[in-house]
Amino acid sequence: MPINVITANRLPVGYIAGNITASPAIVKILVSELIKAPSHINTEPIDLENVTETQEFQTTLILPKGVRLSDDESADVDIKIVVRKR
Repeated sequence: MPINVITANRLPVGYIAGNITASPAIVKILVSELIKAPSHINTEPIDLENVTETQEFQTTLILPKGVRLSDDESADVDIKIVVRKR
């Protein structure tokens, strides 16, 4: 299942984001028979308000009700956000 990186706020004036990547980019999930499988799994939001250079963050996956990670997967995800001046 692909991971969708969620961000909060905007970068400071004069900066733009390039690539935003998650590692791992895909996780294995198990879905209850009672729900439809999601198309992706979101992360907890990463606040961009004070980010002025390329940075790495660690965040957690938000699993919808009825969805759990496969036993060999972790809810922790490493995120890299490439930032440059305009």
